[in-house]
Amino acid sequence: MAVPDRQPTATSPSTPLNLDVYALAQDFDAALADVVRRHGGTENVPTDRTALAVYAADLAARDRKAADDLDVEELVGALRAAMLIGEADGILGRIACPKCLCWSLLPVRCGGRWRAACQNVRCAYDSDPRYSDDDAQGPGRSGPRTWSLYAIARHHVRRRHAA
Repeated sequence: MAVPDRQPTATSPSTPLNLDVYALAQDFDAALADVVRRHGGTENVPTDRTALAVYAADLAARDRKAADDLDVEELVGALRAAMLIGEADGILGRIACPKCLCWSLLPVRCGGRWRAACQNVRCAYDSDPRYSDDDAQGPGRSGPRTWSLYAIARHHVRRRHAA
């Protein structure tokens, strides 16, 4: 007896967009709102995405600390997005390691969060206490020293403005 040709039927529609990317966009909006609250006060914070971005850019144009804070948030958002879609090597390769200042950072996943690790062995496994702040996980048995995306972004923005 032959089995009739059957076609599978969809039981639910497919998701029209990547929800992880949408969650990143919402996280970035929340980070922009935090920048606005830190530098512009808590009243009259726009809720619309475009108006919020314009307001944050206006604050950054008037205040250097707000500009640096906004630059850090934008770089962290770009790093997260690049890591999510698998294009982090290109963007991390243009950012210097906070310790050895070489361009050898690689994306790593630690504890469910994205971080950056230097592939320079002398840098990654050196236990110098100057680089053991809250954002850095020192070298140990589990692997090399890694930095949070915020630490990488803050270091990059400071170096860019110092030059």
